[in-house]
Amino acid sequence: MIILKVSNLIIQYFLYIIFYILFSIYYFLYNIYMTITSNDLAIQRTKLANQRTYLAYLRTGFAIASIAGTFKKLWICGFGIIMIVVSSIQYIVINYNLKNNVDISTNSLDMVPILYVILSLGALYLQMKK
Repeated sequence: MIILKVSNLIIQYFLYIIFYILFSIYYFLYNIYMTITSNDLAIQRTKLANQRTYLAYLRTGFAIASIAGTFKKLWICGFGIIMIVVSSIQYIVINYNLKNNVDISTNSLDMVPILYVILSLGALYLQMKK
């Protein structure tokens, strides 16, 4: 009879320990996941989109510069290098503004794709002129 009571106490103590461990894990995970707000997730998505755009500009700039180097067209190579430099500046400025919670909607950054179109048309004109 004493062995049965002792075993019941051991089982009860063991169940309390398991409950305490499970509750601690739940509390820990709840605090981790509840500290991330939807605003934080939106900023993270914007950073990832900015990174994808930067990598696309970088790929295009390197492709333009390498093709121009193959055909010995210096002005087209310059366009590729300008595209790489300007897109790097754009990437750094947007990430800095996102990190410091500054409004990222600036007119100068919105004009970068228009600058690329103008430079592309200029490079095509110079190519057709020769």
